[in-house]
Amino acid sequence: MIVALTSAAGSPGVTTTSLGLACAGRPRVAATAGRDATADAVHNRQTICLEADPVGGSAVLAGYYRGFESPEVSLVDLLLASRRGDLAASLDQALVALGDGRFVLPGPRSHRQAGSALELWPALAGELASRPSADVVVDLGRLGMASYAEAFLWVADAIALVMRCDLPAVSAARQWAEWLRDLRQSRPEMGSVGLILIGPGRPYSPREIGHGLELPVWATIDWNPAGAAVYSVGAHRRRQRLSSQYAVCGAALRQVAESRRLVLGGNHG
Repeated sequence: MIVALTSAAGSPGVTTTSLGLACAGRPRVAATAGRDATADAVHNRQTICLEADPVGGSAVLAGYYRGFESPEVSLVDLLLASRRGDLAASLDQALVALGDGRFVLPGPRSHRQAGSALELWPALAGELASRPSADVVVDLGRLGMASYAEAFLWVADAIALVMRCDLPAVSAARQWAEWLRDLRQSRPEMGSVGLILIGPGRPYSPREIGHGLELPVWATIDWNPAGAAVYSVGAHRRRQRLSSQYAVCGAALRQVAESRRLVLGGNHG
């Protein structure tokens, strides 16, 4: 499964949501001797949070890891490996562990490096799409920016526009929601498009926003700066409501992705 998260304007929490989904957004499987084959398959899945935001600077390494982690292999190394036809092996070396089968693939170190990555994105998208045992959450950053990793729009099973619920956010999202709807209409094989709302009811409700943008609301995440700081700046961990909300969001996205794959399978059958 590949899920792409993007935004229309500002900083609505795309990176924080992407990391939250990677950390908490997959099914939990109890470690018991009596697990069935389905449970083992879920347990053995790999979850990857990919930073593809063209702004660069790796918000995850600087924030969640607080600058204490550094990948052995950079995007430049991956680009060279792709040219050599050795992307798969190098990709595994570039992953930074989150624990329990979860990883981060850090993005461009600068906006200049993001420009170079334009050659890499199609090959990387194809490689990740070819891994049936991997769930990938892609942080695409803001739509329309130079060096945008558009290749992931064509392989994603679900494309979520992440946004806040105030008037500036809705106003900025309107044109991009229309663009995404038109794009999907012109490319039926493209993944489903929907919304993840941050801070529902501040002041607009999910129903109002979904109706106004003509997109389904897949999930909502509470406005919780203290809880979000666990993911955005590596704040002290504690039991918190956001983890369960990311889990619910992940389940909703999986359902969208599975529905799309069933349709594609039927069309190709």
